[in-house]
Amino acid sequence: MMRPVYPSTRSESSVDSVVGLEFPDPYRWLEAETDEVKQWQLAQSQFADHYVLAWPYFKSLQKSVEHFLVNGYCAYPQFAGGKWFRAGYEKSTGRSGVVVSESPYGEGQLVYALNGENPETPAFMVSISPSPNGDLLAIGVCTDGSEYNTIRLVKVDTGELLPHAPHQLLLG
Repeated sequence: MMRPVYPSTRSESSVDSVVGLEFPDPYRWLEAETDEVKQWQLAQSQFADHYVLAWPYFKSLQKSVEHFLVNGYCAYPQFAGGKWFRAGYEKSTGRSGVVVSESPYGEGQLVYALNGENPETPAFMVSISPSPNGDLLAIGVCTDGSEYNTIRLVKVDTGELLPHAPHQLLLG
């Protein structure tokens, strides 16, 4: 990949004064909503598009992102204990939840179904976190659309929900 040639950006000799301190602000002009700023933004955007599309791994990254968007996955697969954990669904039943497989996107087994607890109002999966040995799985589940989620602890080999999980966690 060749060294990029960035669009030019002019600077000016403006100075800001804040609480008695003066400091140069040569790009202050970029804060205005002018035609010049819009043209600069367009040039930067075109540069970024060209640069990113020329990246040798772009197609591979794009394929991975499209896979997740099209198939409704909420997170990249996670590896633990020789197994891959990911959000997914069971094609035969249409149930969604956590799938465990031998490869990141391979066929696998649904170990926790989101609509298993309450089929009338299925929960939304916020996060998954397998234990290092892959025997247990912590799943953040939101049942009411709030920013709070309840943690489900699941025994991976049986799909059994385990007691004593944390009650609620606030996201973010």
